[in-house]
Amino acid sequence: MACAEFLHDWFRGRRIDVHLDRLAPGRANVVARVPGRSDGPTLLLAGHTDTSYSGDPDLDAAGLGAVGPNERPHAYEIGDDLYGLGAFNMKGGLAAAAIALADIATAGGLRGDVLFAGLCGESEKAPAHSPLRPRVGSRYQGRGFGARRFLAVAQRIDAAVVAGPSAMRVVNAQAGSLFIELIACGRAAYLGRREGGSTGPLEAAAALVDGLGTWGRERAARQRHETGLGVVEPRLTIGAVEGGWSFAPSTSPGRCHLYVDLRTVPGESQVGALRELLDRARELVAGRPGIDLRARVYARTRGSETPVSALLVRTAVSVVENELGLPASPFPAGSADTTNDTNHFRRRGIPAIKVGPGGGLGAGPVAITERGGHVSRDDLVAACRFYVALAHRLTDHLEAPGGTPS
Repeated sequence: MACAEFLHDWFRGRRIDVHLDRLAPGRANVVARVPGRSDGPTLLLAGHTDTSYSGDPDLDAAGLGAVGPNERPHAYEIGDDLYGLGAFNMKGGLAAAAIALADIATAGGLRGDVLFAGLCGESEKAPAHSPLRPRVGSRYQGRGFGARRFLAVAQRIDAAVVAGPSAMRVVNAQAGSLFIELIACGRAAYLGRREGGSTGPLEAAAALVDGLGTWGRERAARQRHETGLGVVEPRLTIGAVEGGWSFAPSTSPGRCHLYVDLRTVPGESQVGALRELLDRARELVAGRPGIDLRARVYARTRGSETPVSALLVRTAVSVVENELGLPASPFPAGSADTTNDTNHFRRRGIPAIKVGPGGGLGAGPVAITERGGHVSRDDLVAACRFYVALAHRLTDHLEAPGGTPS
């Protein structure tokens, strides 16, 4: 909310039309608009105001361990690099898009409208009714929570750019994602005593972690998807395991819960991918008597792609190559393995891409994890130049940009 309120006041201070849309306690979208001079196409510059981590050690420690430089809540500088919570993903890109809109407004606008949308709830999370500590409520709403609300009331949008980290390369597709809860059910046992030498849910969960990890790596290599600008690799992650009593480990649990993120590529059947995962999971516990495996999907986003032939993609590639002097492809490894708001835009028939400052998930991971999330000033300047140039070129076309979701 604080980020959205800051952006709202920043735009108002520059006499740019802006409004704050409060969606839930502590969650809001901020939308600004520079009107066009005539009936040209409308370009949306979008990004998310939420961050991957909260900056609260009590909340972050379970997933991150001891709080390190990547989770410091306050911004700071080292040389030409700007650090802080969410600087890399994606306050840097969001700031560059906001400055680009202000530049366009100062110049008197373009032929078509240019919108800015700072959207909440893009991060890859969803409310989870986990048995040990349920995580529910508006603060856990992600996966396009703000984008869906924005699109429900938005008027014409002809093309969208999400300012996520991509090393200023053009990312024209994003993976889909299934959040799956696997529950290994059996009987609790004191001091590990079980009849007939059988194993329990905790041991079954260990077999699932190992076996599904191997299967996921094999599947990712088998299902790799080429977009024309780079590769989508549908990875599998087991991100949480819950079960048992930490205060009484003498009793092994009667249930163990695993939380799985299964990625899918554009055009892939998510039902088929889920069925394949469940078949493999059942094989892994088949030899364990007394174990009942249950599953439920608690969040879902489909992957999507904007073809390289679309006007938006062709124009973006030209700007990157000719205005920034960078190769437009391939985009960094991992940049399309994520799921973001471009998927929601494409579902509404809006051509969408991701282009933004920051090295991308596959570029310099040691720097991101050890030095902390950061963006360079040069990247921010390049991003501003890109958004302004793209807006000029696209809104010079009398027809709306083409391209359809796959």
